[in-house]
Amino acid sequence: MKTLSDEVLRELWRVKDENAKRFNYDLSALFDDLRRRETRRKSRRTTGGKPASRSRLSVPRS
Repeated sequence: MKTLSDEVLRELWRVKDENAKRFNYDLSALFDDLRRRETRRKSRRTTGGKPASRSRLSVPRS
C-alpha cells in the first residue's frame, strides 16, 4: 500500500538527486548558488523589484 509520505519522500529524493547532478555533486557549488539566489532575492525585496520567482528547487504543489 502506497502512502502519501512515500510519494513525498520519493519526490524529495528526486529533486535532491537532480540538484546534486546539476552541481556535479559539489556541495560547495550548490551552496554558492543558494547564497547568490538568496542575496538576489533579498535585493529585490529591498529595492522594490519584482518578487522572486519560485525556485527551481521547489516542489510543485497540487
